[in-house]
Amino acid sequence: MQEVLESGISGKTRLCGLIGNPVGHTLSPLIHNTLAQLTGTDLVYVPLQVEDEDSLGEAVRGAYDLNLFGINVTVPYKSAVIPFLRDIDPSAEKIGAVNTLVRVDGGYKGYNTDCSGIGSALNANGICFPADQTYGRNGLIRTDTVVMIGAGGAAKAACYMCGEKGVRKLIILNRTVEHAARLAETVQKDFPSMAVSSMPLSKAPEIRENGFLAIQCTKAGLAPEVNETPVADRAFFQKAAAVYDVIYNPEETLFLRLARQEGTPGWCGLDMLLQQGISAFTLWTDITPGEEQVEKVREHLWTTLY
Repeated sequence: MQEVLESGISGKTRLCGLIGNPVGHTLSPLIHNTLAQLTGTDLVYVPLQVEDEDSLGEAVRGAYDLNLFGINVTVPYKSAVIPFLRDIDPSAEKIGAVNTLVRVDGGYKGYNTDCSGIGSALNANGICFPADQTYGRNGLIRTDTVVMIGAGGAAKAACYMCGEKGVRKLIILNRTVEHAARLAETVQKDFPSMAVSSMPLSKAPEIRENGFLAIQCTKAGLAPEVNETPVADRAFFQKAAAVYDVIYNPEETLFLRLARQEGTPGWCGLDMLLQQGISAFTLWTDITPGEEQVEKVREHLWTTLY
């Protein structure tokens, strides 16, 4: 019988990792190694820095040759990695970015779990959309209108989540309105039944809708720039039914604090981080962690961060 080291690593242990630059700050090893321990999965997850885009293709091919079981991809390579994939999930192809690679014959298939991750995070906090089975239940925040702040990669994944969740109206705000308009046009083509429009971020106070969900997808407020916020208008927060900030460091951004001061509930991006990781873990292992296991990972993340 093969001797197993005290660490639990043996000759049969599968290796997963994260490629990006930088990767020193990542919490993904905490998520996946904890999930592996809780589910009894013989898997180890490590960060793997790729210095520049010119090395990306070699890194992906090398990972396959070294028998890596699965890979996460983070900035700045979520789009750049696509040409080096064997296959890509249709949803990820539409978004134009992948963050999870699953080993298949001859290479890797790319998925985007950011999209499902933010939807699961919002559902976990009591927010539901027309396509959710819980939409008609009492005690939940129900909305069919979303105001998206930002037009980058995170915003694009969140916009596609809105389309898949049956959101009826989506308004994209961005400082550079041309970027917002371009994203709105792309999303509208893929979800023709959803009314998609764009506005300059400076026009946020002029939004007429009430009861919308605002999703903050810019870097404004990310530590150490904790005194920044993309929107400061009190009326904006008074009209919102809820707000979600994809930033999780700090736990309460200025954007969230301003919302809460107006009595509007809001949450940070910790659950999005967790849920996209759980989706990736399930894609690799076919194991869906139970609620107690998910909560243990969340507690571990919370105590590590805050």
